[in-house]
Amino acid sequence: MKYDPSRLLIRPVSSSDLGVITQLPEDAREADWVFPGAAHPVSPEWLQRVVADSARAQVVEYRGEVVAFGTLESLEPGAAGFVGHLVVRADLRGRGIGSRLLDHLMGCAFREVRCREMHVRVSTEDVPALLMCYEKGFMPYGMDRHEDAQGRAGVLMHLRLGRREFDEGD
Repeated sequence: MKYDPSRLLIRPVSSSDLGVITQLPEDAREADWVFPGAAHPVSPEWLQRVVADSARAQVVEYRGEVVAFGTLESLEPGAAGFVGHLVVRADLRGRGIGSRLLDHLMGCAFREVRCREMHVRVSTEDVPALLMCYEKGFMPYGMDRHEDAQGRAGVLMHLRLGRREFDEGD
């Protein structure tokens, strides 16, 4: 079946989505990038707490199926907001779904809440996510060491995008 981006729908997460969202990361390593600190596989109960603690939790539906998930954290007018989680189903990656969801989340933060800047943390091993953020205008400002659930060391890059850069890219 040919991919048709006009069939994408972004909407709030519902409790019936949780089981599908837990399956979006392809493996344990990827689950740790998306849900740092969570046991793999991620449980619907753990994910329910993430959604409840988020300022905004959204899914992308494609042809009636949940194919992506993203959250915003700590949104305050005039202050910084944070992208908490973002993941797209593996077989649909590279088609702009994550980019569209990130645009939607940033639009909520900048236009609705009037945040001054957005922050995101990305594993340096997740090159497609780093490139997507760079293409959106996010710039690195720091990094820190991260250990996954299996104790393997990695690096999380901290990236920031100001409202002005977002508006200029719009």
